[in-house]
Amino acid sequence: MLTREQILAADDLRHIEVDVPEWGGSVRIRTMTARERQKYQGMVADAKGKMPGNFVEQYVSVCAVDAENKPLFTSDDLAKLGDKSAVALTRVFEAAIELNAATKESMDTIKGE
Repeated sequence: MLTREQILAADDLRHIEVDVPEWGGSVRIRTMTARERQKYQGMVADAKGKMPGNFVEQYVSVCAVDAENKPLFTSDDLAKLGDKSAVALTRVFEAAIELNAATKESMDTIKGE
């Protein structure tokens, strides 16, 4: 059985490179921390429990990181991400969903359904 120390010391944040030919290279995405997932859920749910129009951009902004695992984007970049190719952005989004083991049920929970 794992000890408290072993669990807290475990490097459990996986990452992958997603090839995005439309952007001329790859994007590194990583799994969210539990804290990031909570923050994301708060960002996307409005008072009526509906998803914002920039749901995909927000998810990508949380998961896309640089070589040191620091976020590539801030909330100030969401509109600019929204102006990028839907095909490219969806490719990154879908890889992030898969990497984070997000199921339809978990996405419905985030949406407040």
